[in-house]
Amino acid sequence: MNLGPPAANPRSERPHQDGHASGTKSGALVRIAIEWMVDTGADITTVRNATGAKFDLTATGASASPTTGGGGILVYTGFAAEFTAEDRTSGTAYPMTSMQPVGVKSGNTGSEILGMDALSSNVVDVEWCPAARQGTLWIARPPFARASTGSGAFTRSDAAADTSSPPGTAPSGITDHGTWVDIGGVRLEKWLWDD
Repeated sequence: MNLGPPAANPRSERPHQDGHASGTKSGALVRIAIEWMVDTGADITTVRNATGAKFDLTATGASASPTTGGGGILVYTGFAAEFTAEDRTSGTAYPMTSMQPVGVKSGNTGSEILGMDALSSNVVDVEWCPAARQGTLWIARPPFARASTGSGAFTRSDAAADTSSPPGTAPSGITDHGTWVDIGGVRLEKWLWDD
């Protein structure tokens, strides 16, 4: 289990997890502790204004509206949401990082939200029992993963030999590379495509 109630309210039925936010500020690396509320109704990860101010962020031009009302949310890049998910077979915990755009609230009320974009980009499932106030973020077993051992990096030549489904080849004119790790006998690949 890696989900529970918030530290300030152990009677809460909403899932929380201690994690981090990372990025840069004035050229220096910044990493701060965050208590994430895992919100299955949130499309994007969202933080308080004071949290967003600790990083140099780039506006995307997009905005969002909170479901509970209040001020608007502006969307930025340049922020990494860090959390933990477990492998269902071994129970081993693995660090996860989402580089998806993040919403920054206009104020400093409410929770720091780990949205479904962060979970889906890492192929993670949510299991939560509100009555027991406990649950787990699980690493899902994607259909494109393949059995392997160890960990490492791969390049286009490695990917071209991949016979998994879908075939591990990038669109024409794009160099594909990335990293992989064996989790419970399943190879999970994180792809990076460069023009």
